[in-house]
Formats: sequence, C-alpha cells, structure tokens
Amino acid sequence: MNKGKKNIPLKKRGSKDIEEREESILKKNKGKYPADFFTGP
Repeated sequence: MNKGKKNIPLKKRGSKDIEEREESILKKNKGKYPADFFTGP
C-alpha cells in the first residue's frame, strides 16, 4: 500500500518534467527539421 502511495506523486512529478523537457527539445529542433519532428521516422 505504501509503495503505491509513494509512486503516485513521483509519477506526476516525473511526467511533468518529461513534458517540459520534450517542449524545450521541440522548440530547439523546430527550425532544424520540423517535418521529421512532427511526422516521425
């Protein structure tokens, strides 16, 4: 029970960090290769 409760805030915090990281990467790469970034490989 404790393990599950501990993981909930960590998961929320981690996903927020990942979203912010992806956003900054998107901004950095926007001018370099926007087509590849949005369509994928």
